[in-house]
Amino acid sequence: MLPASEIEDLAYVRTTCTWQGQPFIVLGEHDAWLRVEYTGGRWPVAEAMRLEVFDFGVYQGWAPAAEVTDLREQRV
Repeated sequence: MLPASEIEDLAYVRTTCTWQGQPFIVLGEHDAWLRVEYTGGRWPVAEAMRLEVFDFGVYQGWAPAAEVTDLREQRV
């Protein structure tokens, strides 16, 4: 275990991307697929993309990794 006195920086890092022109967060990866969560906040878009309703206002799906662009890590 690392003592708190030795920690210089602590941050939450999330991976974001674009899929089919829409913004997403990458939640996981399996083979050539990425588990993504839509962050655009528009139900008609989520429905048109056939995303799963995970929770109220939260839409997720599996995206072919080859179709995902703008992959980047963001420190939050």
